[in-house]
Amino acid sequence: MSRIDKGQLAVHFGRRVHSYDEATPVQAQMAATLVGMATAHLADRTVTRVLELGCGTGRMTRQLGSVYPQAQITAVDISPEMIGHARTALANVDFRVADAEVHLLHDRSDYDLIVSNAAAQWFEDAATTFARARARLSPGGLLAFATFGDQTFRELRRAFELAYAATGLAAVEHVVPMRSAEAWRREFPDADVVERITTKVFPDVTAFLRSVQEAGAVNSLSGRRFLSRAVLRAMIERYTELYRIASPTGVTATYHIVYVCIAGRSNRQ
Repeated sequence: MSRIDKGQLAVHFGRRVHSYDEATPVQAQMAATLVGMATAHLADRTVTRVLELGCGTGRMTRQLGSVYPQAQITAVDISPEMIGHARTALANVDFRVADAEVHLLHDRSDYDLIVSNAAAQWFEDAATTFARARARLSPGGLLAFATFGDQTFRELRRAFELAYAATGLAAVEHVVPMRSAEAWRREFPDADVVERITTKVFPDVTAFLRSVQEAGAVNSLSGRRFLSRAVLRAMIERYTELYRIASPTGVTATYHIVYVCIAGRSNRQ
């Protein structure tokens, strides 16, 4: 059975097309950092073809267009609503509604730069997907992506563990598992892998959960995942007890960001 329900994922993000940008300041910083890394790696190279996997509202697409105004940019996203929103601001980009993983199975084009921001955690097989992406690089090109690491939302994961233990109910996974930076290093030994930890403060647990919902990043793991009111109440209590801070008043949430830059081979193998 598929780990991620891609149809459900597309619906969730499509519903949040108008709230996504405001609700995702961390992802905005990730995009800016990723574009900076990519341009530094390709400083001495003319970039004429760019592929973006998981373009969302087109926030990073706009940055890529500013940095590489002469480049032909192809931007892919699974949500028709997200693509529709991005198209209104960028008429000169080849936007395509598609599952990025499926797109790479059929794309035979060569690219100088392939980028992806905050999308890999939704891939069914991210390692294989990025191996395929690397194979589509022109000699000397670059694959650069930013994703969330395994410490992301560690507070929420722990609070759920304690809530299920307290209620005696069978535990259900509510936080999408995310790959560690070390796993990316093992997968791509020649990659440049950089980790960053960002801690955000929310007024309370409910505000944190609302921010996740407004970003469209609700649980899209396949299968029915019922969350009882008893578990929800217990989770909020445990989260508040463990992760409340006094100044500024609120609760913390961890975002573990992993940046990966992989150079294309000088010659196709």
